[in-house]
Amino acid sequence: MNRRPVVLVIAGSDSSGGAGLIRDVQVLSDLGVDSLCAITAVTAQSDSQVRAVHLMPAELVRAQISAALATRPVDAIKIGMLGNRAIVEAVAQCLPARTAIPIVLDPVLVSSSGGVLLDARGRTALLEKLLPQSTLVTPNVPEIAALLGSVEMHGLGQMVADEDGHPDVGAVLAVHPNCIGPTRPNRPIWSSSATKRWPA
Repeated sequence: MNRRPVVLVIAGSDSSGGAGLIRDVQVLSDLGVDSLCAITAVTAQSDSQVRAVHLMPAELVRAQISAALATRPVDAIKIGMLGNRAIVEAVAQCLPARTAIPIVLDPVLVSSSGGVLLDARGRTALLEKLLPQSTLVTPNVPEIAALLGSVEMHGLGQMVADEDGHPDVGAVLAVHPNCIGPTRPNRPIWSSSATKRWPA
């Protein structure tokens, strides 16, 4: 009997169920993939607002990741909300090399309702510590602009020029946040690894 693939999800909870660790686990289950979890934050969210955020102590996040990796073989790691610099650094210190296990980083900066989910020092640490360790980074266009410290970008040429000056990463897949819906799935608009472009 073949072993089911296993993904370690490192992320925050979203009480609305629309994003975060709960949503990741649901999608993985639908794909026939088992999940291990490390919770970075507990959030109280509705569809329209973030009401409260409680970040886990960095040492607890580190302990969760260590325990999960010791439980059984992990085939990939998915990273979502981290919250602050201490958690970013704790996660970075626990990760295996990206050549050993694929690591997907979704740089969660704000909620869909506008609540801040990673502070400024955390964003700096994410760029310095986690991007170089990631196999694939999946920001949307506003997240790229925020991480690069530039204004909202309108041209793919400008996106490529801005991204080139930052730390090495396996690949970047940019998605447009407004291309989501029953007939318009979240659509990639730029991929760094193969330099493919799709109209948004």
